[in-house]
Amino acid sequence: MTELVILALSATAIFTWLLRLRRKSLAARDSAAQRDCVFMSDGRVIAPDK
Repeated sequence: MTELVILALSATAIFTWLLRLRRKSLAARDSAAQRDCVFMSDGRVIAPDK
């Protein structure tokens, strides 16, 4: 029974961490999009010179 509790807590912690990471990524992407950045298919972001 203790193992199930530990497993559930670990799964919850990992899920929360991944969700937080995704939110940060989406926020960064939104911020970059507002500055007219170009998103490449390989994951690079090219920002315009100002």
